[in-house]
Amino acid sequence: MLGACSGAMHSARGFFRLLYRASPGATISSAVFTVLLALTEGVSLLFLVPLLALAGVIPPTGSPGLLSRAAEFLPHTLGAALVVYVLVMAARAALESLAIAAAARVETDLQHALAVDLHEAVTHARWDAVVRVRGSRIAYVVTHEIDRVSVAANQLLSGAMELCVALAYVAAAVAVSAPLALLAAAIAAALLVVLRGQRAAAEREGQELSSVGNDLFASATEDIGMLRLARTAGVSERISALFRSRSRRYSDAVARAQRQSATSSATLTVGAAASLAVVVYVAVTVLHLDAARLLVMIFLCARLVPRATVVQTRLMIAARAIPAATAVEELLAELRLAREGAPDAGARIEPIRDRITLDRITYRYPGSTRAALDDASCVIPAGRITAVVGESGAGKSTLADVLLCLLEPENGQLLADDKPIALGARAAWRATISYVPQDAPLLHDSVRANVEWLASGPTTAALATALRRAGADALIERLPQGLDTIVGDRGALLSGGERQRIALARALLTGPKLLVLDEATNALDIDSEAAFLETLVSLLPELTVVMITHRLTTARMADHIIVLADGHVNAQGSWADVASSIDVAAVGT
Repeated sequence: MLGACSGAMHSARGFFRLLYRASPGATISSAVFTVLLALTEGVSLLFLVPLLALAGVIPPTGSPGLLSRAAEFLPHTLGAALVVYVLVMAARAALESLAIAAAARVETDLQHALAVDLHEAVTHARWDAVVRVRGSRIAYVVTHEIDRVSVAANQLLSGAMELCVALAYVAAAVAVSAPLALLAAAIAAALLVVLRGQRAAAEREGQELSSVGNDLFASATEDIGMLRLARTAGVSERISALFRSRSRRYSDAVARAQRQSATSSATLTVGAAASLAVVVYVAVTVLHLDAARLLVMIFLCARLVPRATVVQTRLMIAARAIPAATAVEELLAELRLAREGAPDAGARIEPIRDRITLDRITYRYPGSTRAALDDASCVIPAGRITAVVGESGAGKSTLADVLLCLLEPENGQLLADDKPIALGARAAWRATISYVPQDAPLLHDSVRANVEWLASGPTTAALATALRRAGADALIERLPQGLDTIVGDRGALLSGGERQRIALARALLTGPKLLVLDEATNALDIDSEAAFLETLVSLLPELTVVMITHRLTTARMADHIIVLADGHVNAQGSWADVASSIDVAAVGT
């Protein structure tokens, strides 16, 4: 949605460009309303002296320049003049409301655009690039860093509005006394120079918050995922101690940021008070300003100081939040560089009639000197069950990912009935495949939601057929709420065999021609595995099944077996053909 992010993301100017790309209409509206708000504020200020004169607070004469001309637009009675003033302030309030609403739209549009861009970047990146990125990093950027970018947008837009209003006060001060206004501007400029180092420190603190916050989020996510293992191993307290340490680092970083904000605010308050004192002293002792203008100048300075404080505070908060935009930009750039080629909309995959062939496949993971698959060639017969066996690290899962077109080999090709699967046809090829991993992911939702997750609006009959073919219909009858039973976090309320049945039903509901099972029976006992394998046999010959397994009991019942070792295909064929090539100790029982 946003295209390539600006390389100057860390600067306010680059950030405003990002806002415009996310929501051009609302950004322009926000700018227009902010300028009109400042003009209305300026008009209301120019009416102050004439109103005071009409009220008899000051003499009706002696108002210079713009202040005198402003009196011409006011009625000559106090009541009517006050009505005009109220109308001007009502217009100001309406414009402020519109400016705030437009800024809120920009903020939400930016948040939405970044979230969508990141999601699309992840889903369209090459698989080898996605698995190199720490999952918790993606989750942290989506759930936290994008929120911080939204905070930066809010503070910059609000700060811009406050700045424009402050400039209206400055313009009014120039109309009252140009020399005093220039003096005040010079003092303000000097104060901003003093505070520049604090804004730079705020940006450094923002970078630290991104770093330690990411570590804390990753720790919490991974600790929960490994909680069962930690409790079993009796290391829960050590894990808790590590988390406490990371949490303390994050809390300390937040405390430092808050102290810096407090220091900045105190510096600005003292500086503003000193500036006001200097302005009043010069007005009285040097310029001998008349009472009317002195009163207005004091009023303007009293209104300007809080505005300046708010602008500085918002800039500090934005400076602390803008590094989050850099974190989003870096992740987006990393994933976009690895974007998979666009699919060919006209690509079609014919039903497999004879075989799938992996022809002289070589694949090496980035950063590795060893090929995970090295000139590997094998055949997968259509309408049969093929088992891929080998010791850990032999290349079984890599072969499955090549078969799924998740990995693009550096050499060799994948063929269906001797026709190569072109790069543009990968999406069409995947549409014919279903995949069931070892630890089949289940949502913390109902059985129905889990089975239907991959399908688009399946009918009740199709759902019932998938459950029956997966051998899960008896399971549904036993569950207390049937299809509406909640399965728990990652399916924790189901047994291993029940989870695999649900995962298989989900895979079958999409109507695949090829089913790939990656160690899908590992967590099952012998009886559950036997029942699961009987279910697979019942799906033949309409379905071609590939099972990645380390169990010989599983391999024995396959029609075709591929034996891998160190990325090479050592043997393939029936059990009788390959039995002598299988290392029983390495593969399993």
